[in-house]
Amino acid sequence: MSVEKQWTQWHLLTTGWVRGSSQIAGVATRIDQRFDRFMTCEWREERGEAGQVDAKYLILVGEYGDPAVRERLLATFGDCPEQL
Repeated sequence: MSVEKQWTQWHLLTTGWVRGSSQIAGVATRIDQRFDRFMTCEWREERGEAGQVDAKYLILVGEYGDPAVRERLLATFGDCPEQL
């Protein structure tokens, strides 16, 4: 059973992936929402009592703007970063 949930949001912009809000080691960092984004995803990690990683997963929060532009950006910058 996990005791700590950590996460980081990532926003895909025309300049690449940019880190957004996060909660890591119990510390929340709030970043203003980006309105120039084409995609937002969230990387999550759940840790157990001994600090081991019990689960890692990616959640798609939303897709925005022109789908053709988003596909071009994904081809250029790759998929959502899988890191906190």
